[in-house]
Amino acid sequence: MPTQKEIKELEELHEYYQKRLEIQKLRLEKQIYLRKSAERLFNKDLESEYQITMGAIQNTIENHREEIKRIEFEMAQLKTSFR
Repeated sequence: MPTQKEIKELEELHEYYQKRLEIQKLRLEKQIYLRKSAERLFNKDLESEYQITMGAIQNTIENHREEIKRIEFEMAQLKTSFR
């Protein structure tokens, strides 16, 4: 049975992960918005630059998604330690 101090520490850690998760989701939304903006601005004359930019944005999106998955996994592990 965890002590009050341990419970408080776990709650604080959960809150920390929750905030990190919210930040990552906002970052992901921003990158998706940037990708959509780049798609709207696409011009055949700028195709190679467009492809480079889209590749970088897509990599960033994937990184954010992976970070969200990692945070959610850590939060799930944290929840199991409450039990």
